[in-house]
Amino acid sequence: MIGKRKIYRIINTRVKRTAWYHSLWNGADKFWKNPPFDLDVVNLGSGGALHAFNYDGLPIKGANWALWPQSLVHDFNILKNYFSFIKPGGTVVITACPFGFLKNPNYNVASNLKYYTFLHPATILDFDENERMKALLLRDNPFSVKPKRCLKELYKYYCDKYLEKKEVSADSRIDFAQNARNMVDAWKKQFGINDLGAPLSEKHQLEYNSRQQTLLDIVRFCKERDLKPVVVYPPIHQELRNIFPEYFVNITKSFMGGGNSQIVEFYDYSDYPAISDDKYFKTSYFLNELGAKKFTEILLKDLKLIK
Repeated sequence: MIGKRKIYRIINTRVKRTAWYHSLWNGADKFWKNPPFDLDVVNLGSGGALHAFNYDGLPIKGANWALWPQSLVHDFNILKNYFSFIKPGGTVVITACPFGFLKNPNYNVASNLKYYTFLHPATILDFDENERMKALLLRDNPFSVKPKRCLKELYKYYCDKYLEKKEVSADSRIDFAQNARNMVDAWKKQFGINDLGAPLSEKHQLEYNSRQQTLLDIVRFCKERDLKPVVVYPPIHQELRNIFPEYFVNITKSFMGGGNSQIVEFYDYSDYPAISDDKYFKTSYFLNELGAKKFTEILLKDLKLIK
């Protein structure tokens, strides 16, 4: 007869395969076991970076440390925890993105969930020991924390796995123009911006100044530890690039140190002809696997990290 403990263990194992479980951590599980040592290059960043970098098959030891969503402050905290896994002289890619110079108003207690599972408490924003214990229990034993949700997600998982799925027709290909409009509308609503061509409000200017100081702190932190920081703006689809007025584009480039190599080298691929075809994009903002592999190889050659 199977004991209750073994049944729970089996359920937890199955639950950890579901999309719901993985969505709780958004890639944080790559830190649950320490990264390899002597990394040649790592990248920080949020969703755009998570989809833009792929070091598989390249003659270099690289790691994608981006999580989604993630701010520069969180980038810095990850770097503080794991910089020792990068070899002396290694490269740290700080990833630029639209609206990265503003504070995400959607960050809340739940946003900290994934960080409780791998960051040192001193580097977690608004740290709460009770929340940390809940996060660790949810990571290791989700059924004990959310039994009804786990059973629901298991049902969905096995339905998706075993029920016959309809083939996706060629007509269902993504409309990049519409996707870009939807994405920008969502960003404008999220950050409280009506006109991308208008000067920053006083509130947004304060956020800009604060975030830029964080960027400078990351650069200084790297240089003090014999690491080479560079700022990189990955490719975005032309339909998305066309929506941003030059004023807004220049704000992003100015924020990330573009044109001021004395602070940090800046590599701008946001409007890069070699990666402009639809076949390289998953959405108007995210590269697909093909695009990520091509872009990563191009970047590493430009950085003279590979030939």
